[in-house]
Amino acid sequence: GPRGAPVAVLYGTQTGTAERFARDLCGALSERYGPGVAPRPVDVETYDPGARLAGEGLALLCMATYGDGEPTDTAVDFCRWLEEAGK
Repeated sequence: GPRGAPVAVLYGTQTGTAERFARDLCGALSERYGPGVAPRPVDVETYDPGARLAGEGLALLCMATYGDGEPTDTAVDFCRWLEEAGK
């Protein structure tokens, strides 16, 4: 059948907290908006933002940090891409 609006819930996590939050957010979006949305949790470690981000209907970011706000190991490349894309 027809799918709802795509929502990429991108997460960067070290201990799993941001991933759990992203999955919970996907569940809450589905519960609230039903078939009108098609949310999916996506690990930024395996995501190609240059090829995919512009085509997302909506992208939400759930990003863990450590220290003074540094990205997690899994999110370093994604954050570097965002910094470069913003220049």
